[in-house]
Amino acid sequence: TALFTAITGVSSSLRKLDIGSTNLASVEPGLLARAICSLEEVSLAMEVASSQATYSYMARGGDTGLKTLAVEGDSLVSVTFITVLTGQQLQAVFEELASSSSALRKLDVRGTSLARVDSRVLARAVARLEEADISDTSLSPVQAKTVVLAISLGPGERRVNLGGNNLSSVEPVVLARAVARLHRPNLLQASLTGEQIDAVLETLQPGMVYDRLYSDDRDH
Repeated sequence: TALFTAITGVSSSLRKLDIGSTNLASVEPGLLARAICSLEEVSLAMEVASSQATYSYMARGGDTGLKTLAVEGDSLVSVTFITVLTGQQLQAVFEELASSSSALRKLDVRGTSLARVDSRVLARAVARLEEADISDTSLSPVQAKTVVLAISLGPGERRVNLGGNNLSSVEPVVLARAVARLHRPNLLQASLTGEQIDAVLETLQPGMVYDRLYSDDRDH
């Protein structure tokens, strides 16, 4: 709490913050939202740690926010941690981000479930960012449709990573328009249908750079 209070202080010169894989559940939602949106770049993304780092952290009694374990034989290979945030905190952050007062330009929340965030608020917030990584965030069909529509209607040359979310419910033409407006779009493991892939490929301009477009049936 002290950190976020200091960030919101008038004398703070901090512009970037990486607090991924941290339990933030005890921070007051409004304070957290104001602090994050007063910065320019914030990462709340999940992280993969080595077994040695995991044992060390757990031995100190840390709240790991454990998500997955990778085990080979009798050995722990790696562990994935998530950032622990409540639904109320996430809603407050995206409401603040959607407002005109937010200074945030880049946000990375990959691996953090956004399923409880209001779809319209989420869409307005993403549309205001220059760069957003919302991959693997468990978007609902309604959220996916609303966010992709907002991207398709917004300014171009922004970077939004939507990979790891099920986008199969999005209208192909809307998805195609959204992809065409993004710089290096990434739809890795987004459960795209054949019709969606065809629509997207038809809109790609010669020389356009994209990270990866993927479906279970066809790899592009």
